[in-house]
Amino acid sequence: MRSKLLRVTVACAAFVAGVSVASIYRYVQQQRSVAQTGVSATLPQLASEPPVSEDPCPSYPVTSGITPLDIVNFIDAHPKSNLGGLWQRLEGTDADSRPVEFSVNDGCPLTQANIFEYNLDDDVEREVVLQIKHQFQERYSYLIFNGAQSLNPKFLGTINVYSKYQPADPLVLVTNDRAWLIVQGTGATGSGLGAWRDWVYEVSNSGVRQVGSYLAEVSQSGYYAFPSKYFSGRLMSCDIENGRATLKVSYTIEYFGYDTSLFTKRKTAVLIRSLKDGSSFVDAARSEISPYEFETIYNFDSMDDDDFLTYNRAELRAIATGNDSEKKAWLKEFLKEFLDDCGDGAFKRELEGLLH
Repeated sequence: MRSKLLRVTVACAAFVAGVSVASIYRYVQQQRSVAQTGVSATLPQLASEPPVSEDPCPSYPVTSGITPLDIVNFIDAHPKSNLGGLWQRLEGTDADSRPVEFSVNDGCPLTQANIFEYNLDDDVEREVVLQIKHQFQERYSYLIFNGAQSLNPKFLGTINVYSKYQPADPLVLVTNDRAWLIVQGTGATGSGLGAWRDWVYEVSNSGVRQVGSYLAEVSQSGYYAFPSKYFSGRLMSCDIENGRATLKVSYTIEYFGYDTSLFTKRKTAVLIRSLKDGSSFVDAARSEISPYEFETIYNFDSMDDDDFLTYNRAELRAIATGNDSEKKAWLKEFLKEFLDDCGDGAFKRELEGLLH
């Protein structure tokens, strides 16, 4: 009897020990699983809350300031944004001078902002020119404020320019004790053609006023033996008197025959523009360039073979009598190609005689 009781006792003890060992084993396995996955094997995993989605095209906050630094900080943080609310808050804007607008309906295009500082008026404090590039829109807006160091700068006005390609940064010309702001935009583009125009502005505490413009750079390819040309214009002086702006522009023009540089010329033109109606003309008495030459040579899509011959007689004679074989070969081909089209037969025959 005792032996049977002992066997029963031993069997019970073995059963309890087995259950304990199994429980310990399962616990150890669960702890290993937690260590490997970071998720408790005994507790259900809680579902995470969905992330809060940001507005893909936020509007300019009504609580934000409208200083140049405020605007730049917002655009840097939100390159895709709707700036319509900002335009409405800027004082003194109207339908013509308001910066280029976008909305969500425009696809919320990218913008990029840059700050330039210049002294543009008659005080000692610099003004801020805030450039906003509307990427893929081919447009730039320039927001101008007085007082670069002011906590509350005054908004003076806006300049909008079309620019298919990256324009030159705005620059300032100081002449006649005045500073003039110059911004650049695309004048024309096409097959073998690129033209840039400079716009000249007067900036004062009263606002921003355009006073003139001129072609600042033109590159146009020729065809067959017709010459290619490249010219650039640089503003030398600007003045306002009796309601008219006078701009003196220095031009450098270079002609090419095929891949050969033929010759380079430098001339100045004095341009007069009415500030009342915007009309302009070349002051022939004070210019080295005649009005007709200005319209045909210092322009694009306007020069024909007669114009080229008429305004470059001395240079073509020098090629015909010179020793540069490449230039002479080009001139022979040019005269052969356009001999019947040109009106000045006497000059063409003179050049042919010089070549032989």
